Amino acid sequence: MQTTNFNIKIIIAVSFFYFLSGFLFAQKVLDHELFLEKIKHSSDTIYKDCINEYDAYIEKFPNDVSVLIEKCKFIQYAQYDDYYNPNQSAFDSCSADIISRFSTHPEVLLFQTTYLWGEELEEVFNNAEKSVTENPQQWKNTDLAALYKAIANYYYYESDYKQSLIYAEKAISNDSQSLLSGKVVKISFSIYNKLNINVYLFGYQK
Repeated sequence: MQTTNFNIKIIIAVSFFYFLSGFLFAQKVLDHELFLEKIKHSSDTIYKDCINEYDAYIEKFPNDVSVLIEKCKFIQYAQYDDYYNPNQSAFDSCSADIISRFSTHPEVLLFQTTYLWGEELEEVFNNAEKSVTENPQQWKNTDLAALYKAIANYYYYESDYKQSLIYAEKAISNDSQSLLSGKVVKISFSIYNKLNINVYLFGYQK
């Protein structure tokens, strides 16, 4: 059969249609926005699955303070991005619940020092030190060290170096093994330098 110019044009048009269709389909499938949308939905699913696991455990052990705090921390950081947490209201509810139920628990007080600042943080420090005085048996040495380290850091960045030094030394005295080579000692040496004090700290010269 003889191929006419008209038939050739039809063949070319059909071929181009299939090529264009395949090209557009590939573009649609590989579109980065589609992938980002897919990841977003996948992330939401994973987030919900994790929350369900926490809730299932907490239903059986409602007073497990450590796990309650871990759930709050997960909510706080799971989808946090660029100083924005889409789950902020859920975090606020989670943290408020454990604070109301376990207000004097060392772990709960320490947890609050990780995200509060200003007058609210000072109030937590006051409550924690009151708890240490009234219920010293509840506080492990490692918890005391963590508390005093947080207070030392707070005073350091407030430029109250003398108070910072007092709490830095308290932190080290309660858990020297884990803190001796860490940030608390570095802060202590820095404070000594700022105050122009020549002393030895746990066998180390400043």
